[in-house]
Amino acid sequence: MTIPKLLHYCWFGRKEVPILGWRNEEYITQSLSQNDVLVIPSRWEGLGLVCLEAMHLKKMVLASDAGALPEIVIDKETGITFKSESVEALSSALMQLTAMSTDSIHQMGEAGRKRFETYFNYNDMLKKLKQVYLEVSH
Repeated sequence: MTIPKLLHYCWFGRKEVPILGWRNEEYITQSLSQNDVLVIPSRWEGLGLVCLEAMHLKKMVLASDAGALPEIVIDKETGITFKSESVEALSSALMQLTAMSTDSIHQMGEAGRKRFETYFNYNDMLKKLKQVYLEVSH
């Protein structure tokens, strides 16, 4: 299935599905707040900050297995992971999403927020980073 056909199918005939390029932080936060799910079909990803931002806002995440994304998103718990650079894998993940209930989507979003608070909150990450710098500097 081609990406345009898949998007048409998954979004039930909408004429347009916005595919955005770079946006500033305010725009991203506002956009994430208005949606239930974030899809990250990255071929390459470092830390996956946008993924963490989505989880902080209780959004379910569909993420490729690029970079650190599989360490952030727990498949079938906080979202759905799929093989990067595979249209078939992305298609399958989106089909799984369309079969899910709104409650299930929101539960995964809640689970993502809990994971964010436990493992990725900014204050704890800064403390850990500071400790690493202190250890290597002595």
